[in-house]
Amino acid sequence: MSAYWFTYSWLPGYLHHERNMPIVKSTSWMLITQLGGLIGYSTFGFVSDSTGRRPAYSIYSVVMALGLIMITLLWETIAAYPFVILFFMFIVGFGTGMFGGYGPLFSELFPTNIRSTAMGSAFNLARGIQFFTPVIISVVALKYGLSGGISLAALFAILTGAWIWTFPETKGKKLDVETN
Repeated sequence: MSAYWFTYSWLPGYLHHERNMPIVKSTSWMLITQLGGLIGYSTFGFVSDSTGRRPAYSIYSVVMALGLIMITLLWETIAAYPFVILFFMFIVGFGTGMFGGYGPLFSELFPTNIRSTAMGSAFNLARGIQFFTPVIISVVALKYGLSGGISLAALFAILTGAWIWTFPETKGKKLDVETN
């Protein structure tokens, strides 16, 4: 979730303040990111079904991280080419499609009798930890600017892609299902 919150909470301000985009332009560019997200979320299930969840999470995580690095740390390299920037904005959104697999992944980790409570607790605990996101971004931004702070989302995306491999493989596993 840090990858998501670091990106979507701070990217509009970064485009406006650090990259001097008028708010209307930065909003338009964020819509490109959202379009990428729509397609990423829509395709994650298909990719996951064909490759497995763990490879799909890793692929989407790396895609998100690549886009974030390009639009933050390597902005000056691509700044002369707005189409390239928009492509990487789209890629950032597409990579967030990994979160489309949260429900199926977590529902397979917990037995039926605690599934809802466990999933809700895990999700909301992760959201609660995001309380520290503004603090972390602010501290990093003091020295490295918002681009440095937002680029941390790339690190969290890569960590997600690696962490997923610690989860058990559930492909083809029969789920514990209770019937009334």
